[in-house]
Amino acid sequence: MSDDLIANGEKDGARHAGPVLLFVHGFLDSGEVWTRLRQELSGKGLATATLDLRGHGTRTDEPGELSLDAFARDVVAIIDHLDREIILVGQSMGAQIAELAAVSRPDRVSGLVLLTPIPLGGVNAPEEAMAPFKELGGSAERQIQQRQALSHAIGRDDLAWLGGVGASVAPEVVREVAEVWNRGHEAGARPSAYSGPTLVVRGVSDPFVDGAMIERVVSRFRDSMQADIADAGHWAHVEQPGRLAVLLSTFAYSTGARARSGAAVDWTGAFAERSASSFGDALASDVVLEASVLVKPLRGRDLVKRVMEAASQVYASLSFMDSATAGAKQYVEWEAAAHEGVAFRGVTILTRDAEGRIAHVAIHHRPMEAAIFFSKTLGRRLKDVVPPGHFLDTAAETQLQERT
Repeated sequence: MSDDLIANGEKDGARHAGPVLLFVHGFLDSGEVWTRLRQELSGKGLATATLDLRGHGTRTDEPGELSLDAFARDVVAIIDHLDREIILVGQSMGAQIAELAAVSRPDRVSGLVLLTPIPLGGVNAPEEAMAPFKELGGSAERQIQQRQALSHAIGRDDLAWLGGVGASVAPEVVREVAEVWNRGHEAGARPSAYSGPTLVVRGVSDPFVDGAMIERVVSRFRDSMQADIADAGHWAHVEQPGRLAVLLSTFAYSTGARARSGAAVDWTGAFAERSASSFGDALASDVVLEASVLVKPLRGRDLVKRVMEAASQVYASLSFMDSATAGAKQYVEWEAAAHEGVAFRGVTILTRDAEGRIAHVAIHHRPMEAAIFFSKTLGRRLKDVVPPGHFLDTAAETQLQERT
């Protein structure tokens, strides 16, 4: 057990209310690899903690039993030690371990985040495909080459840092642990026993955890959502800690609001699903939508969720860049591109009611040319859904000219 890292989490937890985000590292890594992400989240007022799994980091001299169940027991020990509401975040092999730990403590784990996850049932790759992984022990250079193959855009300094972290893991531990995550766990052949909210995050440029593997993971959970991080591969928490922090802080807020309201309230998750029902789950019945692309506000859940579904489908890409929370208000900064190539930037302000549902949305698009394009595009797509005069169509342009 890594006492210094646990104490770090306890110290943060003493300063902040709400859940503790407990991070579980993957193959060849240690709790150290979460440092940048933890700094980002501390700035957002969130408590965090991590650990070194047996055989890794500060525990290279105490491997003991090497299995997913044994690793999960390490995580459960931290959960029990912290004695707080927990959101578990597991990366790669750590996702397998985090799920097993969440199943062991469902009353304590209020949310589960699986980052570039290996399916609990394993990869089940043939021996010839696994041989390069099993031969990584003790060689920082080979690890750097392997990591670069899974995260093409990662910087040299980061590669050297990660290679140094993993080089301390004994070669015999590397061989055995590679077999552990490849073989997986028997529970992975069934739907997950964890029923809480689950966020599955993929690095878009990760060639290992591809779309098919993500689908294997997502399909096992009853209450799941999926999000992508652009310009990131297998180590998205190292490559894009700021963008991942936005997803995690929104998810942490939504799990607390969900506990109060019994509803899914994750705004970024709704954009990932791009469906009216996902937006509807987040909204209060009398929600008001204001936006720079609207001539006048829209009111009511049924209408707003249809507009947001159509808006999400205009985007070819959408990245959430930063977020902050102040009382009932949440501020989300984003950038996007339409299928036609038009680029957007903006800020969304969400105001939630006492039950955690979104009661007011204010969306600010820029630049003006992009906002005009977006307004006219939505006006055409929603002409049979939204009453005339809300978007910048010909009638609305005439009305504006008359007012001025």
